[in-house]
Amino acid sequence: MSIPESQLQTWTNQGSITNSALTHKVLRNALARHSWSKEIRYDDYLQGSYANTTNIWSESDVDIVIECTSIFFHDGIDEADQQSLGFYPGSHSFDDFRNEVINALVSYYGSSYVDSSGANSIKVLPSDTNNRLYADVVVCASYRDYYNRRVTAEGITFWNRKTHTQIVNYPKIHKANGATKNSNSLGRYKQTVRMFKNARRYMIEGNEELRKKFSSYFVESLLYNVPNQKFYGSTWQQIFTNILIFLIEAFEQDAVDSFTTQSEKHYLIGNHPVQWSKQNAQEFVTRLNELWANY
Repeated sequence: MSIPESQLQTWTNQGSITNSALTHKVLRNALARHSWSKEIRYDDYLQGSYANTTNIWSESDVDIVIECTSIFFHDGIDEADQQSLGFYPGSHSFDDFRNEVINALVSYYGSSYVDSSGANSIKVLPSDTNNRLYADVVVCASYRDYYNRRVTAEGITFWNRKTHTQIVNYPKIHKANGATKNSNSLGRYKQTVRMFKNARRYMIEGNEELRKKFSSYFVESLLYNVPNQKFYGSTWQQIFTNILIFLIEAFEQDAVDSFTTQSEKHYLIGNHPVQWSKQNAQEFVTRLNELWANY
């Protein structure tokens, strides 16, 4: 047996974006009403599946970035370079900014709807009186990569509140690369990502352990490494099997060790928080194969 073409076709469809837009709009209002310290500047935007239009119908939370742009962190330049470029210490710290964001959210939503105890994000809980979604709010600061004193990439950075590990991500590059990949795959890439994310949802079936092992972000990055021609099949069954065979062979030949995240700024496989463990990634592909054979 195999997954019917009609089911795969359904799985390619995008979920609604109405409530995600509402959630972002309400959060933006919360920030706008706050009395910010005059030196603080910020930007807020969606990231993740809603930003990349790879959201599926079952997704009920939205990822929102609040990026402090009045300070930045960097890599690739030493102290002498900083002085020659005219850099100087900021008038406020990252923790100052994070505390102001928390105050803004609590003032607007109420303390019962804001959970700031998480390691990587602040949770804004939905209300029973509106259609606002559960929001994961990533409070971060601007981050720049330098080479020869020139900016080569711009991202965001924050620190895990439990381990104090610095996390660096590149959501805008991730989004741009996904759009390019979609164009180069005849518009099939994002549809295919949604198809495999729905397959992931089917495999998980409420299993919290598997949900943590198989994050949708890692699934999307895994598919980003699939050659464009694998998306050219005439049916979704053909595309699914083309990609599945490619991934199985990639693990057999250890080719996955060179795979990158969609931003192309990190290797996908590894032990850092922004990477997928090889064991979990391989288990995902194994379970995909079993799903295809036993659906």
